Amino acid sequence: CECGNYGCLENFASCFAIVSKVKNLISSGRETIITKMVKGRVENIEIETIIEAARKRDALSLQILREAARYLSIGIANLVNLFNTKTIILGGRLMGAGEILLDPVRKMVKKRVYLVTGKNLQIIPSYFGEEIHVVGACALALSYLFKDLELIKERLTVKM
Repeated sequence: CECGNYGCLENFASCFAIVSKVKNLISSGRETIITKMVKGRVENIEIETIIEAARKRDALSLQILREAARYLSIGIANLVNLFNTKTIILGGRLMGAGEILLDPVRKMVKKRVYLVTGKNLQIIPSYFGEEIHVVGACALALSYLFKDLELIKERLTVKM
């Protein structure tokens, strides 16, 4: 993360942070199946590579994803306690990890939230997947379209 904010969650739990940490650990000699998956080309590691390795029970990948889950759970628990949120929807490429990430996040959040605020809390993956930004852009365009249609309808009604 390049924002420069102290304690930025992106520094600890973003795809970029996870990939950077794995690359650094491999470069310092840590054993992992990821090295074989990318044929020794550490620069080719992406979050999907790490997720695939975690699904194959790779210790390094699981460790780093658990660390990310811990940081995410701290951030989520703070938001839930502050805003009494009932549903948290997580999206993006990192959610390709599915339950490998979601299960520990849910468990850790449950330990950190107040009993009252966390009672009915749901933490779920986005149904829109990685393309949520496209869905958002379409929704915005449609909202303008329908807004304009209402204006046209009003103008036609007034003239008659």
